[in-house]
Amino acid sequence: MAAVSIKGVTKAFGTTTAVDDVHLDVHEGQFLTLVGPSGCGKTTLLRMIAGLETPTRGAIEIHGSTVFSAERRVNVQPYARRIGMVFQSYALWPHMTAFDNVAFPLRRAAGRRWSPGRPRRSEVEGRVLRALEMVHCEDLARRHPGEMSGGQQQRVALARAIVGSPRLVLMDEPLSNLDAKLRARLRFELRSIQQELGFTALYVTHDRAEAMSMSDVVVVLRDGRIEQVGPPDEVYHHPASSYVSDFLGDHNLVRCRVAQRDAAGIGLETPLGRARAKPAVGAGVETGQAVVAAIARGAISVDRLTTQHLDGDAAGGVAEVAGVAYYGWYSEVLLRLERGDEVTVRTEGRTDLELGERVRAEVTAIAAVEVDAGADLEPAGAAPAPGDGAEQVTTGKALA
Repeated sequence: MAAVSIKGVTKAFGTTTAVDDVHLDVHEGQFLTLVGPSGCGKTTLLRMIAGLETPTRGAIEIHGSTVFSAERRVNVQPYARRIGMVFQSYALWPHMTAFDNVAFPLRRAAGRRWSPGRPRRSEVEGRVLRALEMVHCEDLARRHPGEMSGGQQQRVALARAIVGSPRLVLMDEPLSNLDAKLRARLRFELRSIQQELGFTALYVTHDRAEAMSMSDVVVVLRDGRIEQVGPPDEVYHHPASSYVSDFLGDHNLVRCRVAQRDAAGIGLETPLGRARAKPAVGAGVETGQAVVAAIARGAISVDRLTTQHLDGDAAGGVAEVAGVAYYGWYSEVLLRLERGDEVTVRTEGRTDLELGERVRAEVTAIAAVEVDAGADLEPAGAAPAPGDGAEQVTTGKALA
């Protein structure tokens, strides 16, 4: 039985469709992440599961029970859905202590005779203290939100979400307001708590690192529809479209042409010379078609030019180093190709390539190929994105 089953759910705000005919099953105990850019519908979908937004069409089931059905006119109130929720803005009562904030849902439930899983009043204190201890905030029980850091407030908000022992916890970009080092630490803590307690987690983020590092399943949304569903490594290494490749932020999108197609794969003419893709990567493309290839930043090798390169006897294409960014454990190099395209290459450690230097670049693997429909794509090699640590960036001109 699925922990959550979403059946043809649509949500329209006037003439704008935010979520469009989504079908999705979330299995018991999974950590599933909804990921996509702003406006893709991920938060709206999460809020409909919580009961904070009413779908226009479709049905939602939680642990086999229908909590919403447009056809049957069922709409179970949020408190009766027995879920926990962590908001982006913490949503703590400023006049209450950490203890009272965490205790709030238990006290509300204890006062409702009809509330499912209603705790005894004598149980409340013990459950609150256990929840605070689990998020390492037991020493903050008597502090108010204004006396706590952002990370501490978010831990308290998580304690409030899990104190009622829900089987399903929804999290809406809970780490986005925190600094990079704290985000990285809380990723581990959130995942550890989820695995220890065994609840099903639905997590919303626009952060690729969060989606890739925490999830059992990643769902990429585009304009209110599901673009791809799968384990993180599958979505990363085998993106279903150039949109997925582009959003994950680690691929160059390069326009090229199919030179040949056979049982062994696809031959492509790229700005970086000839390259081959596996048969499954370019399903549906034909010889002679203009296509877009998704090439990971780590799937381009770079060498200094030699006489062999200049004589045209080596594979690959000639490029100029247009920018260098050093992140401590790796470097990213922005290459400007001869026809004007730009690609970003990732290398281990500090690169010794210099600005303006001409190099030879060659594609070693292709993640995805699709027909070039003339869509307005992001440049193949946008300026190297900042990492979580210190970085040093050198460019020939403004690359922002």
